[in-house]
Amino acid sequence: MVNPEIYINLPYSLWEKYAEEVRIQPINLEIFFDSEDLDKGDFRFIPEIADLMGKGRKITYHGPYEDLNPGSKDAKIRDVFFQRMQQLLNLAKEIPPKIIVVHPGLNDLGLEDTPDRWIQKSAESWSEVMEISEGSGILFALENIYERKPDRLVDLIERVNHQRFKSCFDIGHFNVCSQTPLDIWLDHLGPYLVELHIHNNYGLSDDHFGMTSGTVDFPSLFDELQRRELDPVITLEPHSLQGVKDSVMFLTHFFSQSSV
Repeated sequence: MVNPEIYINLPYSLWEKYAEEVRIQPINLEIFFDSEDLDKGDFRFIPEIADLMGKGRKITYHGPYEDLNPGSKDAKIRDVFFQRMQQLLNLAKEIPPKIIVVHPGLNDLGLEDTPDRWIQKSAESWSEVMEISEGSGILFALENIYERKPDRLVDLIERVNHQRFKSCFDIGHFNVCSQTPLDIWLDHLGPYLVELHIHNNYGLSDDHFGMTSGTVDFPSLFDELQRRELDPVITLEPHSLQGVKDSVMFLTHFFSQSSV
């Protein structure tokens, strides 16, 4: 990871606020579309984003996630999930993303094991998404959220068994929720890893601080990736402008000083 491909997460709803900053800085973007963005249909900034792509910027998406559950027993709930995925794919016709990051949709921090029924139903739902997005070339990257271990994500990815259904490893969520060492996570997710979400915290809550504030051991993370010859794109996800700037400086310094 000598010169990793770096993106910055930006909610579409904040585009107008940060558009000038984005135009000035030579950065790639991960655009987060939540359900309200998709339903409002106010896509007047899409041509601006497309213009940036025409000037060499790269784009990924972060899909909506609140209340979505592709493994639900209730077909009506799954219908909403499919609607959201179709809305994203419609946008992708205007500004094609390299990757769409998605959440598993099962908030089970208190559960030790995931019901097999949920995993199977979720795999069927994602397989359908792979079918409707056939020909797009877009990768879908499943992100760890509350998982204490990687087993469920790997099981789901392997049941879908599609070359475009991959993994996004979020080191901040790992720092809060995981009860499994980092090397085991990367051993299991490594074959599917296409994106890395970077932010920091003190292991107590999902604060989304910049890289310089918290307890995440980033040098060890990058060493583990290098040892496995993994080269995912890096997306910065601090929830403040200063956190983003601190993180860009951290990465610039780290990779200029390191052989990783």
